[in-house]
Amino acid sequence: MAVITANLCLAQSDTIYYNKDWYKCNRTEALYYRLIIKNTKVSYTVTDYFISNNQPQMVAEFLSLNPEQKNGPCTYYRENGEKKSEGVYKKNNKVDQWIFWDEGRQDSSIQNFKTDGTTTWIRRSEQQKKKDEESEFISVEHMPTFPGGDVALKTFLKRNLSYPSEAIKQNIKGDVMVEFLVSADGSLRNIKILHDIGGGCGDETIRLVKIMPAWNPGKQGGVGVNVKMVIPVTFKLDKGAKESSQPEK
Repeated sequence: MAVITANLCLAQSDTIYYNKDWYKCNRTEALYYRLIIKNTKVSYTVTDYFISNNQPQMVAEFLSLNPEQKNGPCTYYRENGEKKSEGVYKKNNKVDQWIFWDEGRQDSSIQNFKTDGTTTWIRRSEQQKKKDEESEFISVEHMPTFPGGDVALKTFLKRNLSYPSEAIKQNIKGDVMVEFLVSADGSLRNIKILHDIGGGCGDETIRLVKIMPAWNPGKQGGVGVNVKMVIPVTFKLDKGAKESSQPEK
């Protein structure tokens, strides 16, 4: 019977002990110990353990053992088993993105290693906040509302709309569809006309949205979020060319 041997060699070295300063020592002085698995001729998986509880302190891929050269994924742990940091080494240098967790893992810091040798730091909570701030919704649990509701919005438009003279001359009437973003703080931005009827009605609609007070922001899970809104503004010429406008439901 032919015996097929795998390329993966799981030969484990003798246990190596380290003191608090990571110098080799005997077992009685040690706080850590190391086990090594040889994966290939040029690859090793090195695991350092806490002697106190036999839990991992580090698991890393090594390119060589003498001199020591980390090369590949690496994870560090706290004595209680929590992840402390995680990332990738390339010839003993940290590369790409590393994550450093706070105790309790309530938050973490992200360090990005750039190819030009510089690094940047950001708290994950800040990154998530920034991501949330940039996220845009079209439907949420509680949609944004104009202060005072629809009736107040109609009153605002009626009192503030100035019917464009060109639209009066051309007897232009109808709905202008306007889109805008109600930010998590209620402010309005990213105003865009989706459907214009001409005669300056689109420009007048943008002006109206720009002078609106802050809205009551939309909420998802009790947290204010950015929500896209689209409302129609109706331009209607009364007898005597009286101007009026109101959003339709």
